Amino acid sequence: MWASDGKNETTQIFHFYTQFFIDFWWTPEYPTTDDTVHFYSLTEGADDFRWEFGDGTNVTGVNETTHQYLLAGYYNVTLWTYNATNDVWGYLTKTIRIDRNITLLTPKEGEAGYNWVAWQGNNTNASELSEVLNLSKGYWIHYYNSSSDKWEGYFVGYNAGTNFNIDNWDATVIVVNKNITRRLNVTDIYNYSTRNRTFVKGGYDIISWSSHHIKNASELPTDSGEWVYKYDVINNTWKAYLKGVGGDDFKVRPYDVIVTFLNNSRWWNIMTNGG
Repeated sequence: MWASDGKNETTQIFHFYTQFFIDFWWTPEYPTTDDTVHFYSLTEGADDFRWEFGDGTNVTGVNETTHQYLLAGYYNVTLWTYNATNDVWGYLTKTIRIDRNITLLTPKEGEAGYNWVAWQGNNTNASELSEVLNLSKGYWIHYYNSSSDKWEGYFVGYNAGTNFNIDNWDATVIVVNKNITRRLNVTDIYNYSTRNRTFVKGGYDIISWSSHHIKNASELPTDSGEWVYKYDVINNTWKAYLKGVGGDDFKVRPYDVIVTFLNNSRWWNIMTNGG
């Protein structure tokens, strides 16, 4: 059975021998990547449960649980229910929408904060991005053009600089002088897509981390003598890790932007195992 309330789509499928009605819900109803989502089974008569969250993770044995989605998009959540002997079972799938919160920071109020932001969504340009994020006049958006090997900049509100294009999973640097958070509605701005892998060039390259997985810098598929960097906007400094030697073994989280320095070019499997 398929149903829709105009906001969420539901697919409900029962095994022929199912003797209990399956249902579940979650709060908050419209979560973001910052939220912990609470899932509740409304099923009566079931003895065992399995939750599949649609991002490759699952949990078993509980009728309610929590989960955080680290990337925005639509996810099919499935609740499997069983009787005590597992010979009576059924499942229900619902689609949950996860919006994205983008938080732009400064070292302190009034100082320039250089935020490396991974863009996930429809192809856009600098002026459109400034409108989507409702950036104030006088802020800057920067983009590294690998073809020309130069940085380009757009001065918000002054129609100055380069109104460069921004594609899905491109990285930008947004400069602000106060902390702001913007919620990006998946339905409005996302042509939601993921990347199974990305090509990382030899020498310096800028990578948007599009994986659901959180990794330490030491876990990335670099070889001995290769560098990984990440900018710390609060402390206004770079963190750096050199494979085989050490350094700041920082966390690389979904939507982080990292800079690599590799001895040679290669493909990284991003979504399958986080590198």
